[in-house]
Amino acid sequence: MNHRTNLGKLIISKNNNKYITYHKLKIILVNGNDNELYIRHNIHKLIINGNNNNIEISQAAKINQIIIKGNINKILSKYSLNISDFGKGNQIIIHKNEINIKEQDDEDNSLEIQPQRYVLNWENEIVDEENDEEEKEDESDINSGENNNNYFQLLEAINNINILIQNANIFINTTKEILQNNFNSKIDNILSNLINITFTNKNINNNNKNNSNEKCAICYENFSEGEQIKMTSCFHLYHFLCIKKWIQIKIELPDCPICRRKI
Repeated sequence: MNHRTNLGKLIISKNNNKYITYHKLKIILVNGNDNELYIRHNIHKLIINGNNNNIEISQAAKINQIIIKGNINKILSKYSLNISDFGKGNQIIIHKNEINIKEQDDEDNSLEIQPQRYVLNWENEIVDEENDEEEKEDESDINSGENNNNYFQLLEAINNINILIQNANIFINTTKEILQNNFNSKIDNILSNLINITFTNKNINNNNKNNSNEKCAICYENFSEGEQIKMTSCFHLYHFLCIKKWIQIKIELPDCPICRRKI
């Protein structure tokens, strides 16, 4: 599996994976084992703590310092490198010519380097003060990278929350619109069942003239001659807007305001 990197640091903790750098990195920390790492861009520092890792450095890449603390790792490069080697059995290949590193014993701390024309800048493990400074720098780089990761994760979480809020608002507005349309449709359906008439005093029997038929039972205002009004199936008369407001209030069980008969 190929893993692309674009952060300030790369920490390899898993085993048996292939990694390729696509951007400049401050630090690469290899803690896993049996991994393949192809470095394409400049790296400030490469620290290898794991074992049996194969690292190839492209011609365009430059690494300021490599620290190998693990064992039996293999590095392939086009140029000489600044390497601090504390492990055993590691192998550095430059231009496909091997530089063999003997296992150090207590009496002989020398390194056998082949071929002689390649000069490497070796740092000895005995220099404790310099190593302490390097470890502090490494920890600082790692902490800085972790802070950057936390920052990006926080931004991603905030963005996800904003997306959820936007989706919730869209759902609420859509639901409101649907309910309002259903509500208006129900009112219009009820109003359509009422009878449309044009009010005239001739519609009222002069012998049985009732003042209640001359005015709306909701607003108690008289009807005007020729006015368009609504009549229920129980023959009671209302202004259109008055009976509409009444139906809106009594939408669940609309009835006649006078006789309470279902509309």
